[in-house]
Amino acid sequence: KGGILFTKQSFDKDVMMTFTASTVLPATRDVNAVFCAKWDKETDYLGESYVCGLNGWYEDKAGMESNTEGGFRALTNSYRYEPGKEIRMTVGSIQGHTFMVVDDELVIEYVDNKPILGGHFGFSPYCTILKIKDIDIREIYWEQFKQSYVPEFE
Repeated sequence: KGGILFTKQSFDKDVMMTFTASTVLPATRDVNAVFCAKWDKETDYLGESYVCGLNGWYEDKAGMESNTEGGFRALTNSYRYEPGKEIRMTVGSIQGHTFMVVDDELVIEYVDNKPILGGHFGFSPYCTILKIKDIDIREIYWEQFKQSYVPEFE
């Protein structure tokens, strides 16, 4: 139920987490993951971190936010999670390029100009009951490629 569950290990490299999750009906919302997360011992609560999720933010939106001073929130209603359905989610950050993929579909990405580097992975079900399994955390890297448009007309 509601709470925050962290990996014991903190990662200092670019990593991503993939897992299988579903709500346990009648719960319908807040399929949430956290990454690049730190624990604030002073407040005994989630500190600097990225939080992403499905059917949240009080309006059944998918999105991501940073829990930092001057942080961001990016939300969309273009992806709707079907309560009770098992999904495969991947979340992570590569040098501030944060992302959430659900069942091989990019749901949201955000390039953070003040990225959170390193930290724990975990889950932050806000107001729900979740079933989570098959957790996989991997180091990731990126290769730069040149982006360009091919003219579509003259």
